[in-house]
Amino acid sequence: MSFDLGPMLEGFDYVPGRVTARLVVGDDGREKIQMRTELGLVQLEADGPPDGKERMGYPSLLHFHRARMAPGHPLPSLRLTSEECHELFEEAGLYYMRYSCCLQLRDYRRAERDTTCNLEAMDLCRDHAIDDDDRLLFEEYRPLVLMMRARARAGRLMEDGDPCGAADQIAEAISAVRRLLASNGSAYITGEADADIRALEELAQELRGCGADVVDRVELRLELRRAIDREDYRLAAELRDALRSVDCHRPNDSTS
Repeated sequence: MSFDLGPMLEGFDYVPGRVTARLVVGDDGREKIQMRTELGLVQLEADGPPDGKERMGYPSLLHFHRARMAPGHPLPSLRLTSEECHELFEEAGLYYMRYSCCLQLRDYRRAERDTTCNLEAMDLCRDHAIDDDDRLLFEEYRPLVLMMRARARAGRLMEDGDPCGAADQIAEAISAVRRLLASNGSAYITGEADADIRALEELAQELRGCGADVVDRVELRLELRRAIDREDYRLAAELRDALRSVDCHRPNDSTS
């Protein structure tokens, strides 16, 4: 067996500033998500723990801590130490990697599942951390995760033929993020959240009378907005070309 990754990476190119992912079936028969990196790739389980490892008999640390906080647990504890909060934070990084790939793959149900897990981990630290600093450990990322979950839910609803429901999900997320930023904007990463809000606001009305290709336009416009904010003009030009290609295939809205 060769350990050379070269053949595996042929045709699976790394693009700076973009998530490049693919879904494969492993030798164990389970689906895996592979994400291209500059020097190779990262492989994640598509379901269950992203790294395939249970935590103390549970699918995740989130599941473990929720179980031990339940009233029926032999030694219930409602507090999280600083170490436990940071372990949850590290685990959330794996889920972030996976749901970023799922959004790129248009696997909206899995993306919704994983963004919800991370929001629940944020709530757990905020509500149960012993140290005040640990209560805020996740909070700067909350607006971004809310927006990513809205994209996942909107994509799922579009696949189910409910564009108005998709628009409602985006509008609700925008309102929630605006409330967070207004209440304590200094606690959050505002730049990328603002970029997401601007891009999604432009599309909220379009979703209510859209065609099936709107999901592609949502993702491309979000990536374009971020590329411009990063001053990555080469990628921005490529994304504009991709948007023009999608728009060229839109049905003519005029009536004869």
